[in-house]
Amino acid sequence: MRGGNTHWSGGVLRFAFDDPREIGELLPDVEEQFENFYDGVSPYTQDDFHGDLMRVTSGRTDPVLSKLLVSSSFDTVKWMKKVGGIKMEPAITLSAVKKGNVMVWARGLVVRAEHEGVGLSRSWFSTAERLGIEIRYGAAATELLIGDDGRKSAASRCAMTTAFRSSMPDRWCSAAAVSKPMCRCAPSTSARWLVLQKCAARRTTRATVCGWR
Repeated sequence: MRGGNTHWSGGVLRFAFDDPREIGELLPDVEEQFENFYDGVSPYTQDDFHGDLMRVTSGRTDPVLSKLLVSSSFDTVKWMKKVGGIKMEPAITLSAVKKGNVMVWARGLVVRAEHEGVGLSRSWFSTAERLGIEIRYGAAATELLIGDDGRKSAASRCAMTTAFRSSMPDRWCSAAAVSKPMCRCAPSTSARWLVLQKCAARRTTRATVCGWR
């Protein structure tokens, strides 16, 4: 099954926001679906998000990376919808409780990908295909290179699975000219020879994502 754990997840998107109505751009028709929707949504600030990270990790979360995660969370989810084409819906079966005529939502757990993890995974693969992104299996990332601006280009050095290393040299695969670039590779028992053979450096606007099954 391609997509890893995402396929089996609930697809909930945790992100920080100060005003419940900010999430309206992710759920444009939500008030037609749920009466008094925003009355049941509490703000989930960056301090709230970071506090939850500290709580579940017993204070051992990386201080720099955790702040980056929290501060970029809402922009990332908006990017997922706008650029990634990820359809979203209220996480009603996972975090909502009806009180009177209002659905009360767990803090920070209001929005999910449509059809949960299955939909999230399928949407990403569909978007990758639409954008001409190559998905490569049977490779492992050993290095990530970021452009001078920190965003516009990234490259990951791909190493083959053990079965192929003796017969083929390491290659380079890159993800370029996308706002959130990443070349993600992982070992796989179902390695693809063609994938490895084509894992070459690219300096174009075409992105490459390495994945697994």
